Amino acid sequence: MSRTRRATWTFALSLGGTVSGVALALITTPILLQHLGDERVGAYRAAAEWVGYLALLDFGIAGSLQVAFARAIGTGNRIGLAGAVRAGVRAGFFLGLLSAVFGLGLALLAPQLLRDASAELTAELRIGLLVALLGAVWGPLIAFRPLADAGQRGHIVQIGLTLQAWVTAGLLIGLAASGFGLPGQFFAVAAGGGVGSLLLARDGLRRFPEILSRSAPAVALPTAFSGAMFAYNLLGRIGLHSDSIIVGMTLGPTSVVAFALTQRLLLLADSQVMALGSSSWAALAELHHQGKTELFNRRLTQLTRLTGVLGFTMIVPLAAATRPFVTLWVGDSRFGGDWLVASTAAYVWVHTITALWGWPLMTTGRVRLVLPIYIVGIPLNIAISITGAIHIGPVGPALGSAISMALIWLPWLPLLLRREFQTPLRPLIRAVAGPAMVGIPSAAAVYGFAIYVPLHELSISVWARWVILLAFIGFGSVAYLVLAWITILPAGDQAELRGRLLGR
Repeated sequence: MSRTRRATWTFALSLGGTVSGVALALITTPILLQHLGDERVGAYRAAAEWVGYLALLDFGIAGSLQVAFARAIGTGNRIGLAGAVRAGVRAGFFLGLLSAVFGLGLALLAPQLLRDASAELTAELRIGLLVALLGAVWGPLIAFRPLADAGQRGHIVQIGLTLQAWVTAGLLIGLAASGFGLPGQFFAVAAGGGVGSLLLARDGLRRFPEILSRSAPAVALPTAFSGAMFAYNLLGRIGLHSDSIIVGMTLGPTSVVAFALTQRLLLLADSQVMALGSSSWAALAELHHQGKTELFNRRLTQLTRLTGVLGFTMIVPLAAATRPFVTLWVGDSRFGGDWLVASTAAYVWVHTITALWGWPLMTTGRVRLVLPIYIVGIPLNIAISITGAIHIGPVGPALGSAISMALIWLPWLPLLLRREFQTPLRPLIRAVAGPAMVGIPSAAAVYGFAIYVPLHELSISVWARWVILLAFIGFGSVAYLVLAWITILPAGDQAELRGRLLGR
């Protein structure tokens, strides 16, 4: 299977996963709010981001494995690859134990995690955080996700994530309905998290039986790179995955619910568009290791343009549909406001572009070059987020992310790409500007229509309003995609894309 076919399969399955995720959210969220209440759901959401910090205790091992696997696959070194997997399994075992120790400390800090939380909620949260430590049992399987990504097996990753989401959702609903409260929610996530890990482990062992052979001893991982990757992951999580924490600590757990539910559609778009980059980085790294610099840069520019187009294809209708979606889904009282929608949309578009540019640097071992961007950008993000949350409410953290990304990441990363890969800046800038020149006016027009014709207030049945809303999203996406195909994509790119997708 060609690189393009593999990337297409990955993206298609990621799209299916997004649709599946929307369906799961439609089903599970109202049920969880009914059985747990807004305060508990908000507390769980904020605490789950705290638990996410335990993933940093891999000290960059996953990132080191990603680079090691890309090099081994690019050079055909199966024995070296197997040795790296064995080293990752060994490291994952000890990292799981370390995560459990630090998780105990997090449970002790439960009273400080939320503003104005009752003693009953704090006690329940503490027990839940202890239950979450069961997820450490999957630590030894840490190596198999980067192995699948490096082998351009992103479609397997997407299948695993989708299965994992459905198993976890079933456990979440069942345990909430049975009265297990927050501990049940944390147990559901810990137990369901193993589904994807086990599937990826099975796939890796089937493709590389040398992993189980004693002829492939564990190798030493690049510790210097691991330390840099740890710093990168820490800064990235603080800046990009702490919004609910900030809202919970400044405004309380109930505000977390409106914040998270209002962002839901657009963050799904973020993960979907980013799947294009995550399904393509291995191919870019392979081109780099093979010395095909010109082809590497041409592909990077094409992917930048496609990412911009796909970003607006999803962001434009989803931003306009957010208010009616939230209102029909969980009620208008849980809508966080139009400014939160606009700030999240801006963040998503910039994030998808900059994430794509970061992949070639990260996966070729240049993490130290990226760190200064985070050292400058993350404090700016946090300062705006906290100040904004205190003075203007939940929109603050989304605004902080959007502003810091636009001011720091967007202009800085292209300079690194030019220095390290001789990437021409003008084609890259045009690849960003083209989708924006069409997308921003389109967004204003579609959003204006949604305000003028509030779909959630139509005097028809609820099911009819849902159908009209979905049709509105679909029509908006297709309309922008067709407009972008005609006005943005060069004729050469159109012909090449058609040929690759059709296998010609």
